[in-house]
Amino acid sequence: MLPEGAGPARHLLRECQRDLVAGFFRYDISRKVRLVAVLALMCTWTRFNRDLLPSPLVYYRKEGIKLFGSGQWRSTRCPIHKVKKPSLSIHVPSGGFNCHGCGAKGRDVLAFHRKRYELTFEEAAKALGAWDVTADVSPRVHSRLPQRLGDPVKIAARRHAERELGKDFRPEALHVYRDKNGNPLFWVIRARHSRTGEKWIRPMHLAGHQYVLGLPKFKDGKPLYGLELLTKKSKEPVVICEGEKCADALRKLRLLAISSHGGANSAASTDWKPVAGREILIWPDHDEAGHR
Repeated sequence: MLPEGAGPARHLLRECQRDLVAGFFRYDISRKVRLVAVLALMCTWTRFNRDLLPSPLVYYRKEGIKLFGSGQWRSTRCPIHKVKKPSLSIHVPSGGFNCHGCGAKGRDVLAFHRKRYELTFEEAAKALGAWDVTADVSPRVHSRLPQRLGDPVKIAARRHAERELGKDFRPEALHVYRDKNGNPLFWVIRARHSRTGEKWIRPMHLAGHQYVLGLPKFKDGKPLYGLELLTKKSKEPVVICEGEKCADALRKLRLLAISSHGGANSAASTDWKPVAGREILIWPDHDEAGHR
């Protein structure tokens, strides 16, 4: 099924579907070409991806809208009907809004953007970077697509960490696990509390057309962090450390450093075959898990 707003393509597809009853080879050449073009268009059609919408706080800040108050609901002046009195209520977790002056309301930043600038659904989604061209492609193809409206991976990671970011956690890193050819398999979101130092770490992967929390399934165990480097540097000794952060630090010193996902506690569920026969140095953390 074509998405809303397909316009002429939708009409042409319906016309071709009706005519298929008479048989494809009864078409003239131009109609055959048109049919193939429509079918090709369907295979590469872009789709709305809610995960790519900016977080409400980031969106309203970029729009120059200052929110007053604290808690889940904040107030501000309504830019839609432009009055000085703060009549607009914003629901911070969802981005939903309700103006007590002009009656404008909606459930998220997409609805607000449509209402404020009088845009169609597709126009607003594209303007906010949520019209995802990676909807139906493999991670291998996805890695080669141009990121025209910002990196969708980073946008999705921030949305998944939004609740923690509102509790004084700060983004620390976004690690990417790749296959031996360098194609992304999944990502690890890392954040740290600004006062207590508490860690928040979650894996994220592309499932269909959405970025979801959790690990994808691997038949032979989880891949190594830095697997693609083992192929490029096949003769160098390998440093096995505990955690992606340590591996990144050692790579800055020009060492070939890798890690298993989850550190020492998850080493048993990792596929270690790529380092078989290699010269290795194990560099554990100085803690209980590292000593084990």
